Amino acid sequence: MKLLIVSPVPTDPPVAGNRARVAALFAALVRLGHDVTFAYVPYETADLDKMGARLGHRLHVLRASPPPFQSVTARLQRRLRRTIGLESVYLWKVDEWFDDGLEPQVQLLHSQESFDVVLLEYVFLSKLATHLPECVRTIIDTHDLMGDRHKLYLDAGMTPRWFATTRAEEVSALNRAKAVIAIQQEEADYLKRNVSAEVFCVGHLLRFDISPLPDPGGARILFVGSANPINVQGLEWFLDSVFPRIQMEMPKSELAVAGPVVPGRNWPNGVLVLGKFRFTHGHVRACYNCY
Repeated sequence: MKLLIVSPVPTDPPVAGNRARVAALFAALVRLGHDVTFAYVPYETADLDKMGARLGHRLHVLRASPPPFQSVTARLQRRLRRTIGLESVYLWKVDEWFDDGLEPQVQLLHSQESFDVVLLEYVFLSKLATHLPECVRTIIDTHDLMGDRHKLYLDAGMTPRWFATTRAEEVSALNRAKAVIAIQQEEADYLKRNVSAEVFCVGHLLRFDISPLPDPGGARILFVGSANPINVQGLEWFLDSVFPRIQMEMPKSELAVAGPVVPGRNWPNGVLVLGKFRFTHGHVRACYNCY
């Protein structure tokens, strides 16, 4: 089967969970024997040399500018909402994060390769599903539910970041595709109740390839996370509110922190910093002393 993955998330450097997922999904499809092409939409900073080494001839770097893409009127309206403090200032229309110049590029790739399946990473690339022949099975890999995503930040006392939209807007955009992937069963259940497209759940496809550390003689807790603000706040809350109580009950307990979640922090006693991890063909390997 010939598949095209269109992703605004690069595979390299693998410094966040969504990047690791995209890389692992690509590797899994190749292992299954499919002919996979990876079209990278350069919305983020990427290491194209490492992506080329990982993906080889399958990599195509598309031309695109980073979002958002708004009319003058839309920008003025957003500025007004920000001035008067409306919560809707954190919401975007799905297509405000879509570069229209992607359409002819993906259509050209399809005319050359005749893909059976086109997999779109994130709902804001959903417009591409409306510009492919009916015979192509279009799938959106959601990663996260974006409907009212900003409320997670507001409820935690944080300023919303990145992308959020209304639930109605998200559902409408997801229905552009023939199928939708959720990464958690709870999200899959929600989508099955609300979208007409086929919904299925595909979790993270990682095989851990790391030798266990020596048993310290106590209890060890593992925290894995990128520098996403939600991850940082969650770890800080755990360190302040939970870990001291665990140490009182179990004095030899340790907290192992993996990933670049809080670089440069002064860590309390009992915290073992594992550092960053690198992902290679679906495997996870530790990179110690990365800070």
